[in-house]
Amino acid sequence: MPNTQHVASLSSEVLDHWVSHAIAQQAAQQALAAYIR
Repeated sequence: MPNTQHVASLSSEVLDHWVSHAIAQQAAQQALAAYIR
């Protein structure tokens, strides 16, 4: 089932991208809060 494997790897790529984006966003918010404070 290559199709299922392709979908699984694609969704894992999307998940990795979303997680790294969320971490970067959190770091940016913390930096902004520290700057305002």
